[in-house]
Amino acid sequence: MEFCLVYVRYPLIADTLGLPPPRNYPVPFLVDFKHRCSPDILFYLSFTLCKNKRLTLNIVLEKFSQQDFADYFKLVSNAQVMAMITERAVPHDEARRDYDQLLKDNAESAELGHFRISDAQDGHFIGLGKLLPLADPPGSAELGYMLLPDYWGKGIASQVAAWLMDRAHHATALTHLIAIIDPANLASRKILINHHFTSQEFREFDGLPGEILARAL
Repeated sequence: MEFCLVYVRYPLIADTLGLPPPRNYPVPFLVDFKHRCSPDILFYLSFTLCKNKRLTLNIVLEKFSQQDFADYFKLVSNAQVMAMITERAVPHDEARRDYDQLLKDNAESAELGHFRISDAQDGHFIGLGKLLPLADPPGSAELGYMLLPDYWGKGIASQVAAWLMDRAHHATALTHLIAIIDPANLASRKILINHHFTSQEFREFDGLPGEILARAL
């Protein structure tokens, strides 16, 4: 399989890919186009070129909104997901407070924030990607992601990391990215190293072990 990454504003997708106007949501020749998005969303499309030469939309990322709390809670209340993040499932009340802060973060920047990852074929929720500006050092942002266990080991985390880095490249104020992982999370470490992050230091965060990795943009 071969991956082709396309970064477009939704109304231009038809021109970019040489398709009929998307407002009618056809299934045009050679392309399975099954995911609908509002016209003003800037997002990243990942296509897989299959053996039969058909292009299949893989994942879509767009900012979390008020109505997405149930998906968010499904993620952070999953003990497997949180094992190397908080080492515990997050209870409902705490998740609600965290989600309110997430929405505030999203409102502060058009380019950065917390992004809902969904399967473009069936719309099913996959996980969360984040790209959050940091006060120190200036010009830096934190990159991170969480996926539901059903989507582990399928290459999605690497695609999300690539999406977030591309988004960061388009945010003109950013010069560096950092990522914080559990040192035992070898899968995430491998993904970040493959995307040219390098280890900077090991330290505790709220009493939990952490490794900081960074890269320049």
